[in-house]
Amino acid sequence: MKANEVNKVLNTIIGFYTGKGGIDTMDYSLTLYLLCLFKNDVIERGASKAEVVARLSAGESSDSGLYALLPSFPVIASFDTTELEFLLTQFEQLPASYFELNFEELFETIFLTITESLFYKNRGNILHPRMGALILSAVDLDKYTTIYNPFAGNGDLIPLIADHKKYYGQEYSENLWRIAQLRLFVYHKPDEFILRCENSLDHWPRQEKFDLLFLNFTAPSQFEGIDEHSYDHDAETYFIDLATDSINDEGRAIILLNKSYIINLLADPDDETFSRLILQNYIEKVLLFPSGVFSHTGTEVLVLVVNKRKVDDRIAIVDFRDQLNFYKNRRQQIDWNKVDAERYKGSNPLGQTIWVDNGALLLNPTALLGNHFFIDNPELVSLSEVLEPTVLPLVEDDFPEYVIRVSNLTGNNIFPSKFVPGVIDRQRNSYYIIRREGLLLTLHGLQLRASHFNGSYIALLSPVIYHFTIHKKSNFTYRYLVDELKQDYVLNQVNAFSSSSIHKLSLESFLAIRIRKPRSEKSRNLFKNRNEGLFDKEMQFEANVIDAAAPPEDFYDFYVMGNDPQPVKTLSDEDLALKENNALLRHKIAGPVSNLEFYAQTIKDILQQGINKIVPDLFQTKSNEKQILNLGQLLDHLMLDAKKIGRELRNHTHEFHVYEYHLYEVNLVDWVQDYFKKVQSLYPNIQMNLQILDEIFEAGVEDKTTKLIVNANDELLTILFDNIFSNIRQHAFNWTELENRRIELQVKLNDTENKMMVYISNTGKPFPASLSQADFKQRGVKYGDTGGSGLGGYIISTIIGYLNGDWFILDESSEEGSKYTDLVTTFEISIPYII
Repeated sequence: MKANEVNKVLNTIIGFYTGKGGIDTMDYSLTLYLLCLFKNDVIERGASKAEVVARLSAGESSDSGLYALLPSFPVIASFDTTELEFLLTQFEQLPASYFELNFEELFETIFLTITESLFYKNRGNILHPRMGALILSAVDLDKYTTIYNPFAGNGDLIPLIADHKKYYGQEYSENLWRIAQLRLFVYHKPDEFILRCENSLDHWPRQEKFDLLFLNFTAPSQFEGIDEHSYDHDAETYFIDLATDSINDEGRAIILLNKSYIINLLADPDDETFSRLILQNYIEKVLLFPSGVFSHTGTEVLVLVVNKRKVDDRIAIVDFRDQLNFYKNRRQQIDWNKVDAERYKGSNPLGQTIWVDNGALLLNPTALLGNHFFIDNPELVSLSEVLEPTVLPLVEDDFPEYVIRVSNLTGNNIFPSKFVPGVIDRQRNSYYIIRREGLLLTLHGLQLRASHFNGSYIALLSPVIYHFTIHKKSNFTYRYLVDELKQDYVLNQVNAFSSSSIHKLSLESFLAIRIRKPRSEKSRNLFKNRNEGLFDKEMQFEANVIDAAAPPEDFYDFYVMGNDPQPVKTLSDEDLALKENNALLRHKIAGPVSNLEFYAQTIKDILQQGINKIVPDLFQTKSNEKQILNLGQLLDHLMLDAKKIGRELRNHTHEFHVYEYHLYEVNLVDWVQDYFKKVQSLYPNIQMNLQILDEIFEAGVEDKTTKLIVNANDELLTILFDNIFSNIRQHAFNWTELENRRIELQVKLNDTENKMMVYISNTGKPFPASLSQADFKQRGVKYGDTGGSGLGGYIISTIIGYLNGDWFILDESSEEGSKYTDLVTTFEISIPYII
């Protein structure tokens, strides 16, 4: 089946929906309903399109068959007969063989293409058939007859269940239930397959027992009524117990959970749920999956296989995380087409399996997370036996000279940044004051960062960094701990404890890490050299302090952009002198003008955080009674005028110098949200969708709230994004034709490089294959009839380079692209973030 043929039809249909207006994106699944009617009535029964349209327009439903679903698609009433016939006509462009021989594949292709898009507000945890097959292979499915599937979603399990089984499913959302009903038709399931539109929470069949229960509970907050219900412990525990009670003595329950649920259980010393699950001896297997198994979410999935008649007291932990690293692009989405689920059944299983008995698991519970490094070893001690967490004071009135963030933790030496007022002022309630010697420890991406703070100065400390002191009678040293915490056996423990793509750890998880005891000689030698070269290090410390105000020397030489080269004109000596003087003047004043706004904001922040507490009416102060503007207004006008002068200076000299934009701390998530609102209003005839992945909002540690910050400039980011959106609008869309015009903006985290990732994707015409990214980056390179100034790619590349980032253009139709999507091009931008 050719994806471009399907996408062409789907592009026209969705373009028609958006052009008509008033059609909710969840109703785009109407395409699947019309597709099934076209196959059943037009292809197989020989009915005319006019007959199908007449029945749809009259609202003639039936007790069975496809027309029984007509009331579930009330959006049909929004179309007249001509429009409905137009939609059905689009399917005639597809080869007849797609309907006669490959209809299941055609249906799934269109389903995935629609639901993979950000505009489709699905749960985001659609189960890929390969993943479903892999999970079901953990049990002997052939011997089970009755299958219960609560919270069935789109009916992802239906294609995987043989026709002779008895299937009972429930789904409360009619938008999802109607797709599952269409799957029953597509896969010719018999009457023994029953799927009701009802809430499993309220209609759980407590009096029945089933051979197999399958529950996808990875995102419980998205289920209706879950949060309002009261539980003895939590929703997950409640449904684990309910699922266990609903299988017969010979049956199995398969329960998909978010890995963070188990982590939270282990982190709570007062919670008895985990020990009860183990002591019941019902858990037969645990399957571990990496992030990326679900699109648009970084959820790591853990699957429990419950067996009420387990013979021995061992649990098989099957780890698929290393074997499923078939990432097809930098979004780290699993390429399921490369996964062979049948391998798990053979002698060479896909996953790595370890066996842990219940007793060992109770002593080392993290083994449930696949961490077999927690074996009882007298040479290992937990950090709780070595370190004492310190309670640090929060910032009050005065800021110290230095600040320590995660990026400053570089091992035994700490090179703090000079404190510059700005974002920290607005987050002052979350930063701590540190003055005591200790171990600074945090997790950043996949890296465990530990450094020794010698207590020789006072500094601000990022809220995501823990401060510990060594127990008085311990024979450990800070130097030894810093070196040992870098070892692989420690990082393996960290990976077992962490969850989601930002990989965070609670305080309890840090203290549960087990570390080797130091050998006395090694420890003494490390301690002996701890203070060597202290004077040199202090000098090095001064040299490494960051001065945010000084641009690199080569900025004037390299970061210069201009307009298209114009036809050469012979200039008079007077004109040449004037041009030279203008350029010289620009170089002299551009930088200082750019700094004025920053300095004014800094002065205002200092006054607001310090003196304004003593003098509450400080910003209302005037020099005399005749003065019109008060101090606060004067500072605001200074900032506005500085920005205006800088803008005029750049506009009238026809050049763009990236170094003129002073870099400061910007909350990129807030900025993207504000920009998205603006661009939505600018382009009302383009469908816009924004998704910010949940793990970004979970980036805080426990009750410590922080924001992900990048070194950037608001105006510079606007120029960057405006160039990309303008490029898409000008070159990707054909404004004379009916087409699906959509731009998707997605923000997520890169868990290995500590960068924020921004993806800007579009439908329409793909990026020209004959125009390489290297050419696009070059100044003055144009392409095609719609070619602009030839500076777009050059400006994009130079700005991202100035922000110390990287970017890439992905052809979604290539091997690295998403197979099921109507998107054609994705701009991938990565920018380092600071915590």
